[in-house]
Amino acid sequence: MPDNIPDRHHYLPQFYLSRWIGDDGRLVEFSIPNPASEIVIPKRRAPKGTGFENGIYNFANLPPEKRSLIETRLMHKIDTDGARALAFLERDPSDRHWSVELRQAWVVFMISMFIRNPVDIEALKAKYAFDWRNTNDQWEAEYQRQRRADDPPSADEYFNSFEQHRIENFALNLLPKLVDLPKVGRMLMNMQWFVVRCGPDEEFLTSDRPIAKTHLDRGDAYWMMPIGPDRLFLAVHSWRRELEIRAHMKHARFVVDANETAAGRAVKYAYGRTDRQLPLVQTHLSKHPAPSVFGHSNFGL
Repeated sequence: MPDNIPDRHHYLPQFYLSRWIGDDGRLVEFSIPNPASEIVIPKRRAPKGTGFENGIYNFANLPPEKRSLIETRLMHKIDTDGARALAFLERDPSDRHWSVELRQAWVVFMISMFIRNPVDIEALKAKYAFDWRNTNDQWEAEYQRQRRADDPPSADEYFNSFEQHRIENFALNLLPKLVDLPKVGRMLMNMQWFVVRCGPDEEFLTSDRPIAKTHLDRGDAYWMMPIGPDRLFLAVHSWRRELEIRAHMKHARFVVDANETAAGRAVKYAYGRTDRQLPLVQTHLSKHPAPSVFGHSNFGL
């Protein structure tokens, strides 16, 4: 592959993980290398050396310059704009100080964090292939309406004539639309945004499933995402809900609960600035992994 076309695709962007680095330029990656042992091993990693998988967004059987378009165009723009939004967010702006452009960039970045994990990409491909190969009466009727003389006689035969890699490429082509969900985007844009900080002796963890949430249609809905070892981003529907959460922060378990959630939802990795949270991570890592959003008809958002 040419040097200027990346094959290391970071589903956890380096700019995001870099908030947890120490003086050595590394953060702590918690994982269970040997699932049979269930022992969590902490390792210090540079942000570029974790949270990636080679070629997960690559189109199959295409030239190198086209194979990585999802990574080089879509994800690159999402992460570039997301980094600008996070830098602004770290200044603790009030809602009125956000530009529409930066607010949209942060919303798109957050939505992307639901769909870019390798398990989500594989789930997207599997769901798309299942739907593609399992036609129904409506599809059959539409196919017969448009069928040309030299086409296969049935929709089932037509759709099953496609090679698997082509179907998976069709699935990857959905990603630009999936990070721009209008209903979800509008609701997040209109929510109350704020950042809470932990005490000097506390530390927020993050993971490869960094966002915890409730359904946005609920009046008490929230989206929660660690944005550094000392900061947690939240979006809620009302000032009253924000005050409730800020009041809850006074309880000693607020940071512990947030960290148990972050570690428990992880697919493979949790992250911290130090390894002092190893006992908590050992107890909770991947115990309640968040399912892929592509297991739901509305993508679970």
